[in-house]
Amino acid sequence: MNQMQIPKGWKSDKFSNLTESFDGLRVPLNKSQRQKMQGEFPYYGATGQVDSINDYKFDGRFLLITEDASLANPLERKKPIAYIVEGKFWVNNHAHVIKTKDDLDLDFLCYYMNAIKIMDFAKTQQTRPKLTKSDLNNIPIVYPSLPTQKEIVRKLDYFLNKYSTKKKQIIQLLSKFNSETIHKSYENHLITLALNGLLLDVEPDYYEKYNIMIPNGWDLKNLSDLALEGSDKFTDGPFGSRLKVSDYTESGYPIIRLQNIGVGRFIDKNWKFTSQTKFSELIRHSAEPGDIIISKMAEPVCRAALIPPIFKKYLIAADCIKIRINETKALPRYLVYAINSPFVRNQAEKKSKGATRLRVNLSDVKKLLIPLPKIETQKKIVEILDKKFQEWEIYKPKINFIERQYEHSKKSLENIIISVLNSAFSGKLIE
Repeated sequence: MNQMQIPKGWKSDKFSNLTESFDGLRVPLNKSQRQKMQGEFPYYGATGQVDSINDYKFDGRFLLITEDASLANPLERKKPIAYIVEGKFWVNNHAHVIKTKDDLDLDFLCYYMNAIKIMDFAKTQQTRPKLTKSDLNNIPIVYPSLPTQKEIVRKLDYFLNKYSTKKKQIIQLLSKFNSETIHKSYENHLITLALNGLLLDVEPDYYEKYNIMIPNGWDLKNLSDLALEGSDKFTDGPFGSRLKVSDYTESGYPIIRLQNIGVGRFIDKNWKFTSQTKFSELIRHSAEPGDIIISKMAEPVCRAALIPPIFKKYLIAADCIKIRINETKALPRYLVYAINSPFVRNQAEKKSKGATRLRVNLSDVKKLLIPLPKIETQKKIVEILDKKFQEWEIYKPKINFIERQYEHSKKSLENIIISVLNSAFSGKLIE
């Protein structure tokens, strides 16, 4: 809601003349202090409850208004800029604590504050936008008589509850109908069926090996057992200090990085290059078409793809691992499917380390167990999976379309909510 003309019969006054501030009773507590005071009373911050502690500073019904003026546009807020709390509670110094005087209804003011663009009134800003007490006190409040305020609140309660419920339902649907999640779930499910022998014509019997049930006639092999012999056939990229961003060139030898290993077993062709000199220096870390490239870093670790025949030679970056397969033991395309399976990725995640970002090392990747049937069976599984994923491509645009429709519906409801608020405070909601 922008600043507007005063509707006929309404009044306008400064926030400070219509309210009473209780900011002086606010006391901020850090996390360690709160941990020592755990209890039953809510501890509130800028946009809601932060914790529960064993003491309180307030008792009654109050309006809390955030100091964070960056929550400027009502359409961009995930949480309300103002909210009512009741009972015994504690507030930190990130929310103003307010009661209204006789001429102003607390619920009316709460709706009003959530409808306005707070940034328009936060004039005294430094490094971070803040709605200071002085800024808050100077906000003009446009309001009708008390009975009319209560009628507006009643209608807003009805309309906004109705639309907010629909919005929550759409958000829940979006959380379940996320196209990327659906595609990944389908891929995981299909590859899991394949690695259990359940996409073949014959229902398999199973036996146990290394405490894992696999189809009869299959084996479990470490990934290193399937590589060609030679020190350069299973290797990771050079240390970051040996291949720097400054070594990138406009053309030359392409570098395969983590960013190139796209979702769904494919290589993203957004290439970076390096010079002949740098390539020759790091040739031990080179790769060729048909080699498998594996990510060492999340998200997720062990994302695998087959290197395409676009160039004759590639250089791999520090966040990747290359494996050249002995094709008498395993088909590279079968192994790409297998490495991308939840079964293999779960092994990699358990071995991963890292405080901020998971990372798996070369020695652990070599030990990953791969369910391995005979070559002829591998061929059949690859053919079936290729066909299934090709068929799935038909459904992708439809799923993406439905997701966009949900997003559009969500946006429309948000616009309706803002429109209802604007109508309320321009005097049109109860005409």
